[in-house]
Amino acid sequence: IYLGCREIYLIGFDANWLADLDNCNLHFYETNEYFPQFDKTQTPGQTVGHELGCCYLDFKSHRMLQESAEAMGIRIMNATNGGWLDMYPRVQYESLFESSKVQ
Repeated sequence: IYLGCREIYLIGFDANWLADLDNCNLHFYETNEYFPQFDKTQTPGQTVGHELGCCYLDFKSHRMLQESAEAMGIRIMNATNGGWLDMYPRVQYESLFESSKVQ
């Protein structure tokens, strides 16, 4: 937004980390050496209620961002295949590259 972009496309913003509390296989990487706490869906020692509260705040922040961007005439669109972020209009990921096809 502060770089002057008028259209922003989100790619890979699944926001579905609570979908599987037991297996936690939601990242494209196996482990994070510097932030191991992000490798688990549920923070050790925290309740599911706590995690849901964090989820609520995260989604609330996204809604606030969407509303602010819209008020400034900026479009944020979700090009993620799947995921739970429903505050941004959806666009098909593949459609972002249609005009660049070689004829």
